Amino acid sequence: MKKTIYVTLSVIIAVLLIITVVLAIKLVQQQSSLQVQKKQIEQYNQSLGILQTNYNALLRKVELLNQDNSNLTSQNQKLAADTQMQNEQINRNIDDIMDRLTDFETTIKASMDWFKNNNNIANFDEYKEMQQELKEKCLVMNDSCYIDLECIYEVNKHHFFTYQTDKETAQKDDFLRNLSSIYRKKGGDCEDFALVFTAEYNFLRDECVKQGFEKEKIIPFTEDNPIGMSYMQPVCGIFNPENNPFSYSGHCVVALTENPIIYARSIPRIMRDAVLVEPQIGEYVLDMNDTDLITIFKDNELPDSLYRLYTVITPDDLKIYYEYSTQIRWEGYSEFLEESNSLKKLINSG
Repeated sequence: MKKTIYVTLSVIIAVLLIITVVLAIKLVQQQSSLQVQKKQIEQYNQSLGILQTNYNALLRKVELLNQDNSNLTSQNQKLAADTQMQNEQINRNIDDIMDRLTDFETTIKASMDWFKNNNNIANFDEYKEMQQELKEKCLVMNDSCYIDLECIYEVNKHHFFTYQTDKETAQKDDFLRNLSSIYRKKGGDCEDFALVFTAEYNFLRDECVKQGFEKEKIIPFTEDNPIGMSYMQPVCGIFNPENNPFSYSGHCVVALTENPIIYARSIPRIMRDAVLVEPQIGEYVLDMNDTDLITIFKDNELPDSLYRLYTVITPDDLKIYYEYSTQIRWEGYSEFLEESNSLKKLINSG
C-alpha cells in the first residue's frame, strides 16, 4: 500500500516537474519573444521618431513654400500693377507720339502745299497783267513752242522787279518769300528770283501744253540758243569762287532738266546733265556735266568739297542734301512724310 502511494506520488512529482520545465521553457520563450518584440517596438518607435522628424521638416518646408507662394503672389500682383501702369504710360506715350506725328505730317503737307501753290503764277491774281505780257512777248509757237528766258527777265524788269536782300525788305536774315510777297515787294533775293522765274516759266510751259505741244516740242532758249530740257526748278549751292559768274559763292539759280524731279534719291542722276540759268538776267550760266564750279554728291557719298549743290525746289517739295546725320543723303518733305507713315504703321502693328 505504502509502495503504491509512493509510486503515485513519484509519478505526480515527475509530471509536475515536467509541467514546470515546460512552463519554464515557455516562459523563457515568451521572455525571449518579449525581448524581440520590445526591440522591434523600440525600432518602430525610432523609425516613428525619424518619420515624425521628417514630417515636421516637411511641414516646415510646406510652410516656407506657402510663405514663398504668398510672397510671389504679392510680387506678381505688384508686378502686374506696375506692368499695367507702365503699359498705360507706354500707351499714353504712343498716343502722344502719334499725335506729334500727325501734327508733323500736317505741317509737312502744308509745306508741300506751299511749294505746289507757289510753283505757278497762274495761282495768283496779282500776276494777271504779267501773265498776259509773258504770253504775248515770251512765247514763240510754230512747229514747236519756244519759251524765251531772257524775255521773262525783261518782263520782270518792266514791272520793276529788283534784287533786294531780306534784311532790306523784312529785317530778317534769310527766308523764302511767297509769290504774293515777291510781287508786293517788287523783287527779292536770289532764291526769291529763282522761285518767281520758275513760276513764270511754268505758266508759259502750261500754255504750251494747252496748245497741244508735247514735252519734246517745248523748248526754252536764251541768247538765241535752245536748251533741250523743259523742266525747271530753283536750285541753290555754293559755287567755287574761281571763275564764278555770280557775285556770291552761295547762290540760287534755276536748273533745266530733261525729266522732272520727284524723288530725292533721283536728284544726282537727273541734275548731272542739267543746264543752269541765272534768273536775274535770264542768261545761260553753265552745264552741270561740264563744270568744276559746283558738284552734286550722291546719297551716302561723303562730300569732299565745299562747292556743292545743297537745295532743289521741286513743284511740290523742298529737297536738301542732308549731311549732318548717320545717313548722308538727299531728303525732302515727301521722304519725311513716308518715314512718318512707316513709323505710324510700325507703332500700330506693335
